[in-house]
Amino acid sequence: MRVDDVWREIRALRSAPPGLADEPERRAVFGAALQQSQELMAAAEQVGFASKPLPLFYSLSQAGRAITAARMAGSTWEIRGHGLRIGLAGDDVSLATVTPTPFEDGSDAYGLVSAATGSEVLATRVTLAQVWASMPDVSPHRAIGRSERQAFEVEFSWTGNEPLSGRPSRSLDASVHDRSRVIACRSGGVHGGLCADRRLGDRGGLG
Repeated sequence: MRVDDVWREIRALRSAPPGLADEPERRAVFGAALQQSQELMAAAEQVGFASKPLPLFYSLSQAGRAITAARMAGSTWEIRGHGLRIGLAGDDVSLATVTPTPFEDGSDAYGLVSAATGSEVLATRVTLAQVWASMPDVSPHRAIGRSERQAFEVEFSWTGNEPLSGRPSRSLDASVHDRSRVIACRSGGVHGGLCADRRLGDRGGLG
């Protein structure tokens, strides 16, 4: 699907907000956030690489506001801050750290969006190299993530009442063969496309 088609479908949600966003207050936030997210994404396409990070960040931020307006029940659904802290380590960008800093009332963007989408959250500080290496769709960069253990994709099959089963979509090398965590996967059916966290058995089977 083309990017324009994706945004067209997302834009249509503004006239018929999903989930909890049909409530007046949430609807206003949802519609404004989606509009700003698309406009900021479009702006990022028109500028050079040195300027892209700023509109891309705020586009993602507004998308998060729309998600929480539609999916987070209760009184804590409006984002009040980031929930992550970045630490620099000299000139080596791969050693920059990302530390979760959850708010006491749970209104941080990282925590709220993670809860709204059923995603796991960081339990401790990680480096940018580790984050980069955890994404199976991103190729190892010569300066970022190459020294870290790479994530790989696992496809699961689900036929109904049978137990979830599957096998790695490509051969495992020795470095990840011994009960290494599958930190990224694509699953079908039972998890509705959400990422499942599994361990590989000693022989590469799912354990």
